[in-house]
Amino acid sequence: MAKDFQKQRNQPTQSPGAVGGEFSNEPVLVGMPWRLMIFSFILLLLGVFIFLGLRFGYTVYLDGQMEALNEEIDGLSTQVSKGEQEEFLAFYSQLSNLRGILEKRDFSQNILSFLEEKTLPLVYYDEAVYSEEDGNVSLVGASQSIKTLVGQMAIFKDSPEVNSVELGSVSLSILNQGVDFEVSVIFNPGFFDQPAE
Repeated sequence: MAKDFQKQRNQPTQSPGAVGGEFSNEPVLVGMPWRLMIFSFILLLLGVFIFLGLRFGYTVYLDGQMEALNEEIDGLSTQVSKGEQEEFLAFYSQLSNLRGILEKRDFSQNILSFLEEKTLPLVYYDEAVYSEEDGNVSLVGASQSIKTLVGQMAIFKDSPEVNSVELGSVSLSILNQGVDFEVSVIFNPGFFDQPAE
């Protein structure tokens, strides 16, 4: 065993660099490659150029466009007379009111479907006026006879949607050979808020 130890001792030892020397003799580069650095520098310059172009070029252009539009708006406001402006405001107000009415169209659908379903064939209406405070509809119309009018009022009174029915006036009509009448139908609360069937 002592001989083996001596043999190992007499053999030359290799340094760790000698193993690496067998594979590559080129020096190892440390640091950033010069091509990547140039590419990064070009991107930085491009970004600064775009920023400065937007800041000092495009902003000035947009400010000029805004001033031109403001001048054009001022010119248009002088072309429209005060009377035309008031007419436009009145028209806009009417459109706004119409939108409100159309949003509440369930009212008209409810009342029209109710009248269509509950009206006798020999009764017709000339006028219907709705009062939102009372929740009633005043009907002006004509019927063939008093008996038909009484039957119509009974149908209204027996309807679950109706709270009460009031006869306003009755008169004999020579013109249509029947009876002219005015009736107020007071509906239950929430009838007009229900979706139409």
